[in-house]
Amino acid sequence: MITLLFIIIFMFIISQVTNVDTTMDGVDEIIKSTHVYSGIDEKTYATFYATIQQAKKNREHVKESQGMLLQAINTLNEIPLYMSPIDPTVQDDIAHLGQKLGYEFERILMNIAINQDLKFKAKYI
Repeated sequence: MITLLFIIIFMFIISQVTNVDTTMDGVDEIIKSTHVYSGIDEKTYATFYATIQQAKKNREHVKESQGMLLQAINTLNEIPLYMSPIDPTVQDDIAHLGQKLGYEFERILMNIAINQDLKFKAKYI
């Protein structure tokens, strides 16, 4: 009986050590902070939002999700180009949010790749 209990505890500890957390809380916060810029060009922001949501939905497919992430960040970086005149501070703020989003999302994708024993090449990390 004690042996069985020991084996169960050992298996639980091993599963906790090998399974890396892949929650999207940090990514969701960054996406919420991009909403401030949605009024600049609603169509471009809607494209960004739809693409990043698709990347989040398909994050178990690491390479496809990374491709959608990169496409979403490129779309996000295009938003300030629709301003007249272009404000460099807004452009810098959006670029910084894009880098933070890329870093956080790729950190999660890297953890998923580790869990699935896949090879992953990050761009932002």
